[in-house]
Amino acid sequence: MDFTHAFRLIDKNNKAVFEAQAKHVTRRDEALLLAGADAMTRVLALVYEAEDGVGTIAAMNKKTPIACSPGCHFCCFLMVAVSELEAQGIAQYIFQTMGLGGAMLLLAATQARAAMVKDCPRDGEAYLEQELPCLLLREGQCSVYPVRPMACVGYHSLSRADCEAGHHKAVDSIPYIGEYVVYPTTLITRVTAARAAPGRPKAGEMNAFLAEALRDQIALALAQEPLHSIDQPATQTREEA
Repeated sequence: MDFTHAFRLIDKNNKAVFEAQAKHVTRRDEALLLAGADAMTRVLALVYEAEDGVGTIAAMNKKTPIACSPGCHFCCFLMVAVSELEAQGIAQYIFQTMGLGGAMLLLAATQARAAMVKDCPRDGEAYLEQELPCLLLREGQCSVYPVRPMACVGYHSLSRADCEAGHHKAVDSIPYIGEYVVYPTTLITRVTAARAAPGRPKAGEMNAFLAEALRDQIALALAQEPLHSIDQPATQTREEA
């Protein structure tokens, strides 16, 4: 999906509204950060904000209904870019919902996938031909849906048939609503630009960023709760050890 083209489709008034809202969200994210909110809390707030926005946009475009529906996951075979904040929020959500064991399994999987796709172009047949489903896809559903990347919040289609065709072979374009794409990406771009550490990439391929975030979460968990040694029962408390 060509985001640059999507921006061109938006009239100046709408773009100004989106930019003003993005500034508001950036200030709120700054306040959450100062209040000690973790990455998952901040990403949840961003996703809710984006969902409200795209829901309003979708309601205004009744003549061109969105074709996406639960269980349709052709887009989950595309390469996705995330910001560092999004990756941290997803990693925290994975840890809370899947535990340390699940996080460690996903760490190994994301590291392997990141190495596999490192030199693949983000768009085009070279990546699609590998038919690599997103590692977060479970039985046709997103396992991290509440904190899914903004790229996924905004990605949509007006034609299921075109998505199915594009799943097997890159197509020139998939019909979409420009505002629906731009609004979520505008929010995360503003927040990411405001919070990015000097010298660090603002965004990148999801598996690489998620692997790094999962490593951080696992290291933090192990530092707070050391693993039991092999000669200690798993049910033994630290006080008893």
